[in-house]
Formats: sequence, structure tokens, C-alpha cells
Amino acid sequence: TKSASRMAGSTFFISLFTGSLTFTAYSTIEYSIQIGERTESLYFYMWPFHLILAIGMGLMCVVSFLQFVEDIHSYIKGDHFTDEVEAATDV
Repeated sequence: TKSASRMAGSTFFISLFTGSLTFTAYSTIEYSIQIGERTESLYFYMWPFHLILAIGMGLMCVVSFLQFVEDIHSYIKGDHFTDEVEAATDV
């Protein structure tokens, strides 16, 4: 059962937000490679860190989109009438 407060609206906006961050990360990674951006103390290239962050945001986008689909499916089935409200999520 899902929490009534986590219905489709919040998961849709989380998916939209993390998807937009993933989309804009491409230009950040490209720019970081072009200028050879490095850390100041250890002199590491920055683009691998930007890439890992973009991958993480992309995965969060996929998971929240799948939860959005699950919420819509349970809403169509009418589970929101019979399910109990939980205090914790199943993440």
C-alpha cells in the first residue's frame, strides 16, 4: 500500500525535476571537458564527477517515473479508497 500523500503529483514533479537536471547536465559535462576544469587541491578532472551526478539524477528520474506510473495504476484500480495510510515509504 502507498501513502495517500504520495499520489501521482509529487512523483511526477520529482521525475520532471530530476529529468531536467539530467538534461542540463550534458552541457555542463561538455563545457567541463572543453575547458579542462580541474579541482584546486588534488587537480582531478571535474567531468567524471559531473557525469556520475548526471547518471544518479537520471536513475532518480527513472525510478520516480516508474512510481508515478504505479500511482496512476493504483488510482485507476481504486486502491486509494481501500488502502491504509502508511507513515513510511517502500523506497
